[in-house]
This record gives sequence, structure tokens and C-alpha cells, in this order.
Amino acid sequence: MTRPAPDGAASRVSAGRLAGDLDALGRIGRDDDGAVNRVCFTPAEEEAHGLVAGWMEDLGLDVSRDGFGNTVGTRPGRGGSGRAIAIGSHVDSVPRGGNYDGAVGVVGAIEAARALAEEGRVLVHDLRVVCFSAEEGARFGAPCLGSKAALGLLGPDDAQRLEDGRGVTLAEALEARGSSVEALGVADWVEGLDAFVELHIEQGRVLEDARQPIGVVDWIAGNRRLRMTLRGQTDHSGATPMPIRRDALVAAAAVVGDVDRLARRTRGLVGTVGEFTVHPNALTAVPGKVELSVDVRSADVVVQEETIEAVMEAAARHCAARGVDLEVDDVSSVAPVMLPSWLRRSLTDVARRFTPRPRVMTSGAGHDAAIMARRVPAGMVFIPCRGGVSHSPEEWASTDQIALGTQVLTAGVVELDGMLAGAGGRP
Repeated sequence: MTRPAPDGAASRVSAGRLAGDLDALGRIGRDDDGAVNRVCFTPAEEEAHGLVAGWMEDLGLDVSRDGFGNTVGTRPGRGGSGRAIAIGSHVDSVPRGGNYDGAVGVVGAIEAARALAEEGRVLVHDLRVVCFSAEEGARFGAPCLGSKAALGLLGPDDAQRLEDGRGVTLAEALEARGSSVEALGVADWVEGLDAFVELHIEQGRVLEDARQPIGVVDWIAGNRRLRMTLRGQTDHSGATPMPIRRDALVAAAAVVGDVDRLARRTRGLVGTVGEFTVHPNALTAVPGKVELSVDVRSADVVVQEETIEAVMEAAARHCAARGVDLEVDDVSSVAPVMLPSWLRRSLTDVARRFTPRPRVMTSGAGHDAAIMARRVPAGMVFIPCRGGVSHSPEEWASTDQIALGTQVLTAGVVELDGMLAGAGGRP
């Protein structure tokens, strides 16, 4: 890996501190097999936010939590205008996930703030370090709930509609944590933002295969998510003739096959059935009910929507052929996002100070940056992760790569601060 040359505050980034912070965060929610379980609105996620808030306080940041539960630490700038640059990511995980997805961006943002403080550099802009809640869609089906809430894109109706596998609504989860749907709305910390930058592991292996240590994102793929319930008839597996069966599992299996087939038709599009529950799930019973999820993603919104329509048509056809009733819940829809070219160029120019070949690339995974980009110019810096493995206990990125990404983030913030201040706001 190319070693970065000293570059102001970026040269003060400490790989040792980053490793220590990641280790401390990784102990929260870790099970005996090494998997990380910090699902949103659980005690583990709350503990992680508390740890991050403590780091912010140690840095002298002004720490607060908004109405949804996002943790924000602010370091005032010297401009006095109330304009700000935000950096950060999330600390929640999927069930039995890893400790790098999201966490790298949070500890990297904390370390960038430390490096700036150690250099004694005060930006013209306020610097806001953000730790989002509920970025993963694993519990409620919809992704990036914390960033959506911060922008006022998540309302009381959404909180009542979204529920987890146990029937707990997002509204109930908020209330259990001491928040309320009435508190939802544009968060105060979003006001005055001129830019948001997120550091993240790639969650793919493009960078690793190309031996490129830094990626700068141009597009973030969208996603469309459905939950399907197929209801047939539970019957005795020995006494029910094949012609009269209403087997929900046979219909569901055909749906799964079609999701895979339709996703393979178009390059750059992916389709996944990641949740699948069979009732009564007994050896001697014809399955009477199946619940499953469908996740379709693409950087082309037309292709994404055409594929979802094709999936629903195929599901309706398979169910009708077998006398199975179909119920479809449209959980969430996020359009693909092109990040601002001027911000991407700025981050790419900064990355070239540290490596000769930063890669401009598309993100197949969704991120809080995609949501923030609806209101604020947003950028993303990627680092490789081993084998492209993510959402798994095997998720891993080297300390050197994390430190390099944090140096690019730190130098990028300094560059943006000067650029935006000189332009009197956004270019």
C-alpha cells in the first residue's frame, strides 16, 4: 500500500487509536462466535451511542441527540456563521454482523476531529460528527431511518406502519427509548450544513481486486424492498393428494427463483430474498403460509422499478396457479443518487495526495450519504474490505487501510472548508 506523506492534520491520524476505538466498539454486542449484534433500538445500540458520545465529550464537542436518537457532536468553527460540515456514519449492525460496516466511518470521524484538534486547526465551518441510528434495514425493513428522520423524511405515519418481525412498530420502539413520533421532524443539526462526507468500507471487492486503496463514490444504488405473505392451506402431507394442494411453499420457491432470474437479466442490478419463514414448518404438514422479503437494487431507477414490477407479476402468477393468496407490503423505496461532481472531484484530488490511483466508483450498497444527499451535498470515501465480505462476522479491514481512509477524510474536510468558505457557501 502507498504510504501517505504528512499532510497537516491528516498526518496526526493515529492507526493505534483507530484500532483501539474499533476494538472498544466491537466488544459491544459481540457474541461468543465473534459476531456483532447491535440491531437498532436495542440495548447494544444504545450502549454504542453512549460510548461514542463519551469520545465526543472527551474531545470537548458539544454533544446532543436529536428526536430520533442520532448522536451529534459539534466543534465550533471560527466563522461564526452557523455553517457546518458533517462527517460520520452509523454503529447499528445486522444480526450476527461485523464491526466495520458503519463503525469505520464513526471512529474515522472521531479520529479526524482529534487530528484537527491536535494540530490546533479550527475550521471556518462548524464540524459536526454524526453517529446515525438505525441505518440497517434488518429490523424494520426500511434502511437509513436515522438520516431520513433527520431530514424530515420520516413521519408519524411511517413510524406506525413500519414494524419488525415480532410486530413491534417503529413508533413503539421510539417510545420505549423515551422518544416520540411527535418529535420527528427536521433536526436542528441539519440546518446550516454545507456538506456531508462518509467514510465506509466498500462491502464489495472492486478495490481489493484492483489493488486500489481508496475509492471515491459517484453513484449510490437505489433499492426497493417488499415483504410478501403467501397464504395457502395447511394439510396433512400424506393424506392430501397433489392436485388439490394449496402449497404456499411451492409458490414461494417459484418466486425466489424468479427474483434470481430477473436480477440476472441486467448487469449492475441485484435481487435478493434474504428473509424466508415457513408455517407451520413441520415435516408432515403441507406449508400453509410463507413470509419472505425481496430486495432489488440498481443505479438505474427505471431498471429497478421494472424489475420490481416483474417480480410482483411473477409472484401473482405463481400464486394464482396454485390457489395461494398473495399479500404484498411495499416496505421502502430509495431512488439511486448521483453525488455532486464538484464534491467528488475535490475528494478525488485530495485522495491523490495519498495514493496515485484513487478509484471513482459506484456503491451497490445504500448508505446514509445517499439520504443526506437529498438536502446536502454529500460525498463518500471507500476503503477495501477483505474479500468484499460484509454483513458477516468475517467482515474485516486492515488498520492501515482504515487509517489511510481517515487521512483522506481529514484532509478532505480541510479542503472543503477552504473551498466552501472561499465560495461563500456551496459551489
